[in-house]
Amino acid sequence: MPEVLEAIVARIPPPKGDPDAPLKALVFDSFYDSYQGVVVYVRLTDGRVRPGTRVLLMSNGRSYDVQQVGVFSPDMRPVEELSAGQVGYLTASIKRVADAKVGETITETARPTAAAFPATATPSPWSSRGSTRSRTRTTRRSATPSRSSGSTTRPSPTSPRPRSRWATAFAAGSSACCTWRSSRSGSSASSTSR
Repeated sequence: MPEVLEAIVARIPPPKGDPDAPLKALVFDSFYDSYQGVVVYVRLTDGRVRPGTRVLLMSNGRSYDVQQVGVFSPDMRPVEELSAGQVGYLTASIKRVADAKVGETITETARPTAAAFPATATPSPWSSRGSTRSRTRTTRRSATPSRSSGSTTRPSPTSPRPRSRWATAFAAGSSACCTWRSSRSGSSASSTSR
């Protein structure tokens, strides 16, 4: 086993990036936690971030104070600092998941990076029967008013809930199987009616 680990270290290059450069972090996922607000999953390409850092979300121009940073090992574990080349998470009392969307660039307010990451394309719905349902669900979800932090009401059934990565993968796989089966049964029914 030690030989395998040594081979990995020797053959795979370390992540590139300058920890002393202005902060530049890519958001690759996020979810809403009722105690911490939005938990943002990030990959730092340059710079460093620690609790107390004032960060700027470049696409919408909003600033937040970072409250916690951490890594995955495999659960979320708080650390003192994230630096260039690391993948982790941060919380900053962000109230809406839409503010920290996938592809967002996070930088320091006091020392911003020169350029944001290129804009990512918005995902398009599948060309199946489920695509209109997913569009309706998104519309319903965005039309639901968000709860204030002091609210004691129960969450709406259409409010987003954090899912484990396995649950997301299972749901996507199940949906693909159902779509494939329904398209197969529809094509065989049309060929037998001719």
